[in-house]
Amino acid sequence: MRQIPNILSVSRIGLSLFSFVLVITREMWLEAFVILVIALMTDLFDGWLARKFHWETEIGKKLDRIGDTVFFPIILIAVALTHPIFFWPTVILLISAAIGKIIRKSARTSRKVRFILHITITGGYVILSVLATVIYAYEAFSLNSGPTWPIILFWLVVALGCVLALYINLGRVQIWLKDGQKILDDG
Repeated sequence: MRQIPNILSVSRIGLSLFSFVLVITREMWLEAFVILVIALMTDLFDGWLARKFHWETEIGKKLDRIGDTVFFPIILIAVALTHPIFFWPTVILLISAAIGKIIRKSARTSRKVRFILHITITGGYVILSVLATVIYAYEAFSLNSGPTWPIILFWLVVALGCVLALYINLGRVQIWLKDGQKILDDG
């Protein structure tokens, strides 16, 4: 039972790669979207289960980070390869993330610079991931044609999803902002 969070993290990696293949090779957006929703649910539940039942392990933390490291870029790359308008923003974000990670790991980098890099890169990931998810859903449900009410319903669901994501992560964001303010104040 203690391994369930780890299994969920590993499954997120496989599901992400599978959805990528579906989009790139067959443009099966609906199937890819459903798989990404399942993968996202594994991301929500692995940490929750680990904390709730005290199943946290160092390997679990690493697997969760690896899962996130695969999941988000895969979504962005699939959209960038199928929707050219996202190509350069995705390339720039992924290169910035790689360089930022190297700089943040440097012992000579101040806490302030590491924090600013973290906020900037995370913000970029969040913005592009939300846009990529919207494109997945848009393509999956063929919202580029047909009656207006499904499009309105779609945007309401997107808005609700964003509000729900903020609500779920509000505690983390508040801690993050508080810690960040201390870092910025200390210089």
